[in-house]
Amino acid sequence: MRGDADYDYFDGGTGNDALFSNGGDDDVYGGSGNDVIDGGAGRDYVYGGSGADKITGGFNGDIVYGGSGKDRFFFKKIDGSPPGDRDTFRAGDGGAAFDKPGSGAGGDKFDLTGIDANTTAGGNQTFLFGGMGKGHLWLTNSGTKTVVSANIDNDAAAEFAFEIEDGSGVLASAYNGSDFFL
Repeated sequence: MRGDADYDYFDGGTGNDALFSNGGDDDVYGGSGNDVIDGGAGRDYVYGGSGADKITGGFNGDIVYGGSGKDRFFFKKIDGSPPGDRDTFRAGDGGAAFDKPGSGAGGDKFDLTGIDANTTAGGNQTFLFGGMGKGHLWLTNSGTKTVVSANIDNDAAAEFAFEIEDGSGVLASAYNGSDFFL
């Protein structure tokens, strides 16, 4: 299903779905099945539901729930989640925003391979986990949230960030490089 520039409501129901909301502030529910969801532009609410979903929030500070299953969250452009308007990944089924953080046990993963980690070098560079310099991805605690930030150029500021609403007891240190495709 494809939406338009206005508000769209999608409910994929059962089965594997491809849901593309395009523009507008949309509500997108994948339902059960291994769904492909792209929020597009607008402040979207995206819920993957059960299954191994592939979710791209899009632009403009989306709220994303993966739901149960081994979900993969894609980021395609650096301006898709700027620090001042970052996407939020909220606690899903079982009270954890992210299945099995830091375990490498095949839980949910964030995929940043579509973003060049170092725009000062030719090609598409991969991010380095930890550290705060050019081409690095780092995590910090902010209340009950983990903020994931990335720097892609020569200044010290992050150009890309998103937050995970982990709930109490889960710290940024619970995550490691196995939770990301860099």
